[in-house]
Amino acid sequence: MLNKGPISITILSIIAFLAFLFTGMKVGEKILAHPASASQGKTSTTFPDQEDKFLLVIQVEDLSTKKPYLEGVWLINFQSQKPAFGFFPLLPSQADNGMERDQELASAFSLNAENQPASKFFKILSNRNVSWQGYMIIDQWATIEIIDFLGGIDLGEGLQSGIQVIGGMHSRSQNRLLAQHDQANLLQGACRRAAETSQATSQAITFSQLLTSLPRHLSTGDISHTFWEKEWRAMKDMGNIACQTPTLPDLTVK
Repeated sequence: MLNKGPISITILSIIAFLAFLFTGMKVGEKILAHPASASQGKTSTTFPDQEDKFLLVIQVEDLSTKKPYLEGVWLINFQSQKPAFGFFPLLPSQADNGMERDQELASAFSLNAENQPASKFFKILSNRNVSWQGYMIIDQWATIEIIDFLGGIDLGEGLQSGIQVIGGMHSRSQNRLLAQHDQANLLQGACRRAAETSQATSQAITFSQLLTSLPRHLSTGDISHTFWEKEWRAMKDMGNIACQTPTLPDLTVK
């Protein structure tokens, strides 16, 4: 699935700052968020000043190519005042007609010269009652560097490097449900590792530096890099960060 070496940065570290645990919410593809959203893909330099925040994470194979292959789309829900993350899969879909929904969304996905997703892509998500305030696009090369920046992540068999983790993951083109499982495992593993790394260090990770080091492999739209730094510092101070996928089977590493 991968055939080149790491670039330089980390993705899941920033995902580890996201927080909030969604309970009693049946997701699939019907995630009801707050009305202040960027349903057409427009984002502001900072998130609205409200408790619930929703980030759309778009995972692609290689962001530097003209037409990146879409591997996954996740909605991450968090609150600055609650040290927990809720990860919800949108693609691969959990719906009964998930294969058809995946095909519709993937077919609409494309990027312009500024690496912004097509409005049709955002429109489909909006029509499925998905709301968000910002988005991030990350590819496998950035993911590798993020994992390595964290010193590896544990998916149940001890710490693995970025190349090992990505090399062992299923592509959506191979098996959509196994790909969903692998993506969920990766997000949780990186989230846990970033939380551990944060609590073990006396200074917050400088995310703004990390985010600017891979311009061809990670894009945060119009969201200010200083926002990530502020949120991470708040999360770090609270400690005991929870990382969960409420609508999927328990993936907790024993």
